[in-house]
Amino acid sequence: EDSQGEKENAINLISEDLMQHIVGEYFKSYTFQCIASHFLTDVYTTPEDINLYELFYDGSYIVGTNSMVSEEEKQLLLNRYLDEIHGDVVRIKTWEMNEVLQKYMGITLEETNKYGLDKMYYLEEYDAYYMMHSDTNWFFANFEAGKINEDGTITLQYYRDNYYDGTTPTYWVTLKEVDGKYYIISNIRVASE
Repeated sequence: EDSQGEKENAINLISEDLMQHIVGEYFKSYTFQCIASHFLTDVYTTPEDINLYELFYDGSYIVGTNSMVSEEEKQLLLNRYLDEIHGDVVRIKTWEMNEVLQKYMGITLEETNKYGLDKMYYLEEYDAYYMMHSDTNWFFANFEAGKINEDGTITLQYYRDNYYDGTTPTYWVTLKEVDGKYYIISNIRVASE
C-alpha cells in the first residue's frame, strides 16, 4: 500500500487548471503573435543552448515592436553581406532579444551559447540582427498533461502535427518557478507516433 502511494506521489501530476494557466500565460499557443511559443521550435537541454535563429525567426513582429526595416538597413545589408535580397528582411534588435530571454528564461543574450546567431546578419549601427525569408516557423502546440518533478520543476507534455512527414512528435518542455514566475529551462523531443 505504501509503495503504491509513493508511486502516485512521485508522478505528481499537475492540475488541469495549473497546466492551462501556464499554457495560457506563457505559450498562448493559439496565437501567432506570441514569442513564447517560439521557445518550442527547437530542442535544447539548458537555456544557454536555445537556438536563437529559430527563436527569433519571425523577428520583432512577434515581440510587438516595429518590424519595418528601412531602405538604409537593406542597403547596408547589400553592401556588407548580400548580392541581392530574396524574400522579406526580418529584424530583431539586441535589446528585444534580451527582453525576451530575460522574461522567459531569466538569462541574457550574452549568457547564451549564441547558437544560431551565425545564420543572421548583424548591423552594429542598428544593434540588430537580420534574416531573409518569406515563411514562418510557427506551429500549434497541443498540451496534454503536466507533472511536478522531484526538483520542483514542472514538465508539460505536448505534441504538434508535423505536416512534412505525417508524424506526430511528442515533446516535454520544462519550467522552473522563481518567485511565482516560470522560466523555460528545456524542450526535448521524447517520441514520435
